[in-house]
Parts: sequence; structure tokens; C-alpha cells
Amino acid sequence: MRKVRRPVVETEIPSVSMADIAFLLLIFFISTTVLGVEEGLTLFLPPKGTAARQISRSNVLILRTDAEGHVYADDAPVPAVDRLGDLVRTRLLANPELVVAIESDPESKYKTMVQVLDEVKEARATKISIRTLPPAAPSRGGQG
Repeated sequence: MRKVRRPVVETEIPSVSMADIAFLLLIFFISTTVLGVEEGLTLFLPPKGTAARQISRSNVLILRTDAEGHVYADDAPVPAVDRLGDLVRTRLLANPELVVAIESDPESKYKTMVQVLDEVKEARATKISIRTLPPAAPSRGGQG
């Protein structure tokens, strides 16, 4: 009896076009990917050479943060940072010329200062001053 040979089917995937496919996939994913853009703080600074002007203390609301994360409005503690917007909004309605001064302790967390600034901006305050308080002077330890 004669043996019949069956044709052998190749099970190999041709790798010639693999590089082309990988390249096309790479181009597709690069062109469709949306990169997250970090936004900074939008602040408009006075032009160079602008003279400093005196502001009446009654037109200033001082918001201070300390190293522990507490917030104070004109030296009165604010129970929660998310209530700060209501306080600023109320003061702005009473005095449209209000300047909000944010003073941050050098040891305070950046997150706290940004939360305060966000609340002030949500209250639609347009005149904002930001500064870092000078570090506390070291004690002399019994000299003197």
C-alpha cells in the first residue's frame, strides 16, 4: 500500500510585517493620547516701576496660616477652610475695595495655603496679596 503524504501546513506567523504593525500602533497611541497639563496659579502682577500705595487697614482682610495648618482671619480662628469663602464673600459685599492678604508661616504646608487661595478666588476677590512671614527669631537662651 502506498503512503499518502499530507501537505504540511506552516504554523508560523510571518514576522516581516510585525515591525510595521508595531510602528503603526505606536503612532496611533501617541497621536490619540491626551496629556494632562498642569495649571499654575494665574496671578496678574503690577507693572515694573509701579509705586507702592498705602491702603487703609479697614480695607484689608488678613488671612494667616500657621505651621499646624490652622487658618486665622484677622487673628480670629477659622473653624474650617471651606467656610473661608463665605467669610471673604461677606466682607467683599460690605467693602468692594477689600484687599485680601494671605500670610503663610514658612513651616506651613503648601496645600493649606493653596486651599486658602482657592477659597479666596472662589469668593471672587480680585485684590489679593500673598507673602510668607519671616521665620521666628531664635531665642537667646538665658543671655542678657
